[in-house]
Amino acid sequence: MDRAKGKSIAVYVGSMIVLIIVLLALLYVLSLFHIVPIKFSRILYAVVIGLVIYAIVRIVTKYVERFISLHSEFKHLKYIVFIISLLGYFIISLAVLAALGIDVSSVILGSAFLSAIIGLAAQSVLANVFGGLFLSIVRPFKLGDHIVVNTWQFPVSFPSYPPKYFSRDFIEGSIYRGIVSDISINYTSIALESGDVVKIPNNIMIQAAITLRHGSVTVQARYEVPKYINFNDIYNKIVDEVGTLPGARNIGVMIDETTVNTYIILVRGDFQGEDADLVRSQILQKVIGIVEPLKKQ
Repeated sequence: MDRAKGKSIAVYVGSMIVLIIVLLALLYVLSLFHIVPIKFSRILYAVVIGLVIYAIVRIVTKYVERFISLHSEFKHLKYIVFIISLLGYFIISLAVLAALGIDVSSVILGSAFLSAIIGLAAQSVLANVFGGLFLSIVRPFKLGDHIVVNTWQFPVSFPSYPPKYFSRDFIEGSIYRGIVSDISINYTSIALESGDVVKIPNNIMIQAAITLRHGSVTVQARYEVPKYINFNDIYNKIVDEVGTLPGARNIGVMIDETTVNTYIILVRGDFQGEDADLVRSQILQKVIGIVEPLKKQ
C-alpha cells in the first residue's frame, strides 16, 4: 500500500515537473516571438509565474506529507504542511504582483507592519506556534513517552498532598505525570495516570522541567513495627521478599523513626515499571506478610 502511494506521488510530482517545464517553455516562446500583445503580456507572464510557483509548492507539500505518513514519530508535524502552503501562497502573491509591474516593496512593508500588529495582538498564540515548532525540531520527548512535567506557571492547578508522615514522599504542587498522546501546533496533550487528558500550551512546555521515565521508578514505603519485634529478625526477610518484585535492585531497609512503643521502617529501592503507587502497594504487602504474623506470636 505504501509502495502504491509512493508511486502515485511520484506520478504526481512528475506531472508537476512536466507542467513547470511546459509553462517555462511557453513563457520563453511568448517573450521571444512577441505572440501576445504587449498590454496582455504582463498578465500572461503573471499567470505563468504563479502557476510555476504553485506547482513547486505542491511538490514540496506532497513530499513533506509522504515523509510524515511514512514516519509515525513525525505524525504530529502535520501542521507544517499548512505553514508551507501558507508561505507558498504568500510568495505566489508577491511574484504575481511583481510580474504585473506592481511595486511589492510597499506590500512587503505593509505586510511587515500588519504582521507586527497581529503579532502583538496574538503574542500568546504565536508563542505556542513557535513553541510547537521548537518541540518538533529539538524533540525533548516524543509521542508515547512517559513524562513528568514540572512547571511554575500552574502552581495551584495540581493536587497537593499535606505533609503527613504516612502520605506520599513528596508534595506534588506543579506536576503533570502521564503519557504524551499528541503534539499539535498549539498544545501538547498528556494522558494522566488518573485517566484525564491535560492540554498544556507549547509555550509552557518549552519552559518546563521535563523528566523522561524509562520503565523504572525509585520507590520508598514506610511501615510501623512494634518494638518487641527485633529489627534484625525481619531485615533479611524484607530484603529477600521485596527483592522478588520485578526489576528490584538497590534494596535498602532501615529504621526511619521511633515512637514510645514502635519504630518505623523505611524500605527503598529501584523497581521495574512506571507506576510508583502500584510498586509501593506491593512493597507494603510484602512487609505486612512478614511483620503481622510475628505480632501473634
